[in-house]
Amino acid sequence: MTPPTAYEFFALGTATTSALSGMLMTEACAGAGVMTVTRWNVTCTFLMHAAVASLIGAWASLNIQSIGLLTLSGLLAITIAAPAYYGSMALLGARPAVLVFSLNAPLTYLVGILLLGERPSLVALAGLVLVLAGIAVATLPGPGRPGIAHSRLWLGVGLGLLAALGQAGGTVAARPAMLAGSDPFAAMAVRFGIAVLPLVLMQMTGLARHFRTTSTTPMPFLYALLGSLIGNGIGMTLLMVALAHAQAGEVATLAATSPILILPMVWVRQRQVPGLVAWLGALVACGGTALVLAR
Repeated sequence: MTPPTAYEFFALGTATTSALSGMLMTEACAGAGVMTVTRWNVTCTFLMHAAVASLIGAWASLNIQSIGLLTLSGLLAITIAAPAYYGSMALLGARPAVLVFSLNAPLTYLVGILLLGERPSLVALAGLVLVLAGIAVATLPGPGRPGIAHSRLWLGVGLGLLAALGQAGGTVAARPAMLAGSDPFAAMAVRFGIAVLPLVLMQMTGLARHFRTTSTTPMPFLYALLGSLIGNGIGMTLLMVALAHAQAGEVATLAATSPILILPMVWVRQRQVPGLVAWLGALVACGGTALVLAR
């Protein structure tokens, strides 16, 4: 076993910011609709990273190959996965949606093995199993928890799986570009820049009017803006840095612990005290996280 590095903790930072962002985006979607929030999220994130990359002169760190890989990463993880993820949250709620989305961790391991030749240790794989088991115990509906209508359940799960597949493919596609020395701010600007294009085309062709939702207050936009800053501005930048120094599967597993970190946030925000089973699941997931860190 080798001691954990700061970059694995960066992946845990991504999990923390993703959990908080997920809570904020759920609030935003309730007031403005999934596609509207996606448009706000993607545009704000692109502008933030492009501005920082320009200020620090980070564009020079990119080459043609890296731009191509980051473009593919953006199409998979943002253009496809982001609206699917927010749709899943709107249908299932934050905790179940994040549970389904956490399946991107084993998918990332699998794609990393097949395409990048990564070879995770048995200890790391055991940690992955414990993390997923803990997440399932902590977030799946149980006695006393409100159920979800059958049609909403299947559609929400389907969207969550699509988001997980897109995120896994996007993570693996970005890793070679980050290994080549791409600056994380420039990389994120490319990833979100390509995702802005479909939204611009929707606006130009008039399709966007079908997704507009009026709101009597500015709160949905403020929730989306804050969620973008925390989840994408901070969290995804940490993820890009982690991918440059650690295996994609390990990074994805650590970043997938957000359903556990969301428990105290739900407690504070919604005054819903997680039950004993949820805390037991959190404990199991923490044990798995420790194994991944120790590998």
